[in-house]
Amino acid sequence: MIKKVIVINYQPTTQQLLDIYYSKRWKEEKIDFQIFDLTKIYNTKLSIHDELQLEGIAYFSSLNELAQVLKNNSKEDTIYFVHITFYYKVIRLFLLLTKYQCKIAFLGKGMLDLYGLNENLITKVYKKFNQLISLKYLYGFIGNKIGFLLKSAKLIKPYDIVFYSGSYGYNTIGIGSEIDRTFSKLIPINSFDYDDFMSENEPQIVDEPYIVFIDDFLPFHRDFEILNIKTVDPDHYFKSLNIFFGKIEKNQGLKVVIAAHPKSNYTEDVFEGRKTIKFKSCNLIKNASIVVTHFSTAISFAILAKKPLIFIYGFEIKNVFASSLYLNIINVAQNLNAYCLNIDEEEINDNAILIDDLKYEQYKYKFLTSRSSENAYSENIVIDAIKNYRK
Repeated sequence: MIKKVIVINYQPTTQQLLDIYYSKRWKEEKIDFQIFDLTKIYNTKLSIHDELQLEGIAYFSSLNELAQVLKNNSKEDTIYFVHITFYYKVIRLFLLLTKYQCKIAFLGKGMLDLYGLNENLITKVYKKFNQLISLKYLYGFIGNKIGFLLKSAKLIKPYDIVFYSGSYGYNTIGIGSEIDRTFSKLIPINSFDYDDFMSENEPQIVDEPYIVFIDDFLPFHRDFEILNIKTVDPDHYFKSLNIFFGKIEKNQGLKVVIAAHPKSNYTEDVFEGRKTIKFKSCNLIKNASIVVTHFSTAISFAILAKKPLIFIYGFEIKNVFASSLYLNIINVAQNLNAYCLNIDEEEINDNAILIDDLKYEQYKYKFLTSRSSENAYSENIVIDAIKNYRK
């Protein structure tokens, strides 16, 4: 019987993390809930404005420290949720979890329709060849291959339980996800956004009809700092964005409202006086007339509410993220048969703002939910599965 749930994370703890793992509910169920913070091991320079300092968070400066705790913790009644995608940099962590026979679980709730998910073999080989020309990619490629081989040889154990949303949800595990899919106990749940959409019952926040923009906090998002990835120039990005907002407001006769990214902390009026609302994305998208986005999990709300989507990019995104975000924007727009435009060179086409019901339905079951979980809340599924887990 499980008596302790521990979340292993390599970023500072936020309220969002506590909500993702139902921290209050475990206490109600008389199950001890803790967080193991490995930020000082993997992301030493990372600091965030909304970090929480709470009892129940254990901080580790080395994997040797962690190893001693794993060794001493009960193997029978403790389960670890690893909030880290498996790739070469965390191989040692997973070797320790395997060595000390830890029960491990994964919450695969945030899968996106990424470019390359359905590539054919020839395309994949061609891309890998081009990546191997770069020493940076070569290092990661070799490291990930080692991780895959360790998983294949059972030197790194597969997850005991994988909770996943949609038929593609298990891919968020990372390298060797197909191995976990074969050997783990698989339990379908819903995406974060699907559960939020089902529970959303607040009255409409904005009284008049409006267009909503799903903010990505793109120039300042901390994930770019963690992964050491170059991002867009803030001045160029926001100038382009606000020019487009002015055009679409005039074109549609509706104001643009900003659904601010949950991790955003804007200190300046970057959206030129437009109403900016944080932590209310579901309500804002559910009640909008049109939804504008780059590429975000929050498009789930638009798909579930059957709202027309406009996917946008500019020269900044196309140049800086030529092989990543830009391709993801094009890909998801095509897969949803949704309108997509370069806001720096194209004019708005009213006739292209459409909804493809069939494509929306396909997306729903690939990434958001399953036939068996769509009428239940993930929280109840996860809690019941852990409480009743036996091995």
